[in-house]
Amino acid sequence: MNRNYFSRRKALAVIGSMSTLSLSQAQTENYPNRPIRIILGFPPGGPNDIVARVMGIRLTELLGQPIVIDNRPGAIGTIATKAVVTAPADGYTLLYTSTTFVLAAALRPSLPFDPIKDLTPITATVAAPMVLMVNPALPCRNVDEFIAYVKANPGKLSFASGGNGSITHVAPVQLLQHSGLDAVHIPYKGSAPAMLDLIGGQVQFAMDASNSALPFVREGKARAIAVTSRNRLTALPQVPTIAESWIPNYEAIAWQGVMASAKTPTSIVNKLSSAINQVLKHDVVREKLQELGIDVIGGSPQTYAALVNSEIERWSKVGKKANIVLE
Repeated sequence: MNRNYFSRRKALAVIGSMSTLSLSQAQTENYPNRPIRIILGFPPGGPNDIVARVMGIRLTELLGQPIVIDNRPGAIGTIATKAVVTAPADGYTLLYTSTTFVLAAALRPSLPFDPIKDLTPITATVAAPMVLMVNPALPCRNVDEFIAYVKANPGKLSFASGGNGSITHVAPVQLLQHSGLDAVHIPYKGSAPAMLDLIGGQVQFAMDASNSALPFVREGKARAIAVTSRNRLTALPQVPTIAESWIPNYEAIAWQGVMASAKTPTSIVNKLSSAINQVLKHDVVREKLQELGIDVIGGSPQTYAALVNSEIERWSKVGKKANIVLE
């Protein structure tokens, strides 16, 4: 091999790099030029669906292309996640994630995808504390009465969740175990049907994100016992936190965010992150989210990646201690 050979190889490598860069730039400049599909692993009407649709309206205006919300519930979000992982990595199929995503990674020994390697974070969107609620027919108006009532009826009460391995399943289990309480877990395919059975009396209590819980509490269809944030909610100032009334320093937040397939061009990921952050700052969006008791997070793909990694570590420890393993 001579010096000319290496020179030609070097020149070809530079040309190839420039071509790749040009392609990436062209993709970004032309993106989006058709509808964008956002896939959710939850049914319509739940806390994730509500926020995704509020954001979708403004994203449509900002990006100039329709945002299509595609609900694919089941299997703690793995059906939706697999659909995104196997879709073309072109930024036109996105995943709307939640705490359930990291719980699947933390509690399920095998998944049809690698939650870290097969997806790339775009941005965290919002965070909502959860509300522990009972059906109004129960004689419980505070934490002490709730604990006493569950303790007096071991194994006779049931609680609803948005699905096995969801935050609405794992967080109540953690509370019950802390006080040695026994109740039956009834999983549903999302928060919406779980809440319907709570207010209908088919189950006696539940924990759900504030944006899903508040309408029912305000209408008197469910009674709020405690909230999972560090501080009391502005929307429910009379309801104590679990940290002040039950378990010191306790906090459990249901957060949400957007991801794409791992091979999506960085330029498109950054463009989407910028657009979503801009939407989250929109006055109408912020007002709507505040009405629902939701806090805006936002931020870069890197900060969202750090959140995902830390949450997987946290809930892995909780799952191991509570002996929760999902098949």
